[in-house]
This record gives sequence, structure tokens and C-alpha cells, in this order.
Amino acid sequence: MSCGIRLNVSAQLAFARAETAFLSVQEDVGQAALRRTGRNSFRAKAPPDSLPLPTEITRAYQQAYGGLGIALRHELADTQRLAGYEMMAEITRQFTPRAMVSAIEAEYWVKLAVELTARLELDEIEAMPAEPAGVAGGLVRLRQRLRRRKLTKALAKLTVQNQELRRAIGFLDPLRDPEDSV
Repeated sequence: MSCGIRLNVSAQLAFARAETAFLSVQEDVGQAALRRTGRNSFRAKAPPDSLPLPTEITRAYQQAYGGLGIALRHELADTQRLAGYEMMAEITRQFTPRAMVSAIEAEYWVKLAVELTARLELDEIEAMPAEPAGVAGGLVRLRQRLRRRKLTKALAKLTVQNQELRRAIGFLDPLRDPEDSV
């Protein structure tokens, strides 16, 4: 049986490897946080985000970052794309205070996740069937119209901001800017 959707196998494999690396490092970070209890965990004078990451955690984050960089250049399902943006946002949040990536790049991934979430919500609103007549139906339609208007306005703003960030960073996204990739 076929669902009729074409998949890029190399993008799917890169995404799967990156997601596995990311989830393993998140588990390691969580376990390390649990071990750092007691008086000694608060003795460091530097903010925790500026302290060096253990080598194995840095390596796993770098693997996830590289794999996601490859996977996100290709067509992915919206759920995968959103998960990829969220993982990149977390990775760059860890890397930025350690001068491993720029703050602009960290902002870019966060804004991409927000933009895609808003797009998915707008698609969901537009796919909703017409509500029944009456006061309740009228209130639901009013809420949908107001939310649609708010999302449309926010998406226009986010799209422009993301294009500016992409150009500032030097990223070319062939899925979003086909004229830039020529």
C-alpha cells in the first residue's frame, strides 16, 4: 500500500540519526542535573549556561546539529520539520552562550518553530467545518475569524523577520527561497 507521499530517504535517515542523538543527549543532561543536587551544585560563580559542556554532550549535540542541518534542507513532514526546528532551537540555546553559534542563529530557529506552529494552527482553523447556527455557532465563528486574522498578521511579520535572519546568517533555504538558491 502506498500513501502517495514521496520521501527523501537521506533526509529521513539524517533526521532519525539526529533525533536519536538529540534525545540521548537530553537524557544525559537530565540525569546530570539530577546528580547535581546538594550544596556543591550552587557553588559555581559562572552562570550554568556559560560553563563548558562535557565532551560527550557536546559531541552528541554537534551530531544532532549536523544531522538536522542536512535533514531540514529537504522536504519533511510538518511534524518532523517542527520537531527539527525545536531541536535546533534547544541546541543553539546551549551553544550560543558558549560561543559555538551566534545569537542570531538561535533566534532564527526559535522563530521558525513559532512560524510553523502558527501556520499549522491557521491550517487547522481553515479546515474546520462550518459550525451550527445559533449563538454558540456565532461565537465559535467569531473566535475563528479573530484568531485567523491574528495568525495571518503574525505570520506575515514572522515570515519577513525569518527572511531577514536567514539572509543575515547566510542560510539559503531552497524550500522557502527558490530564487535565492539559483
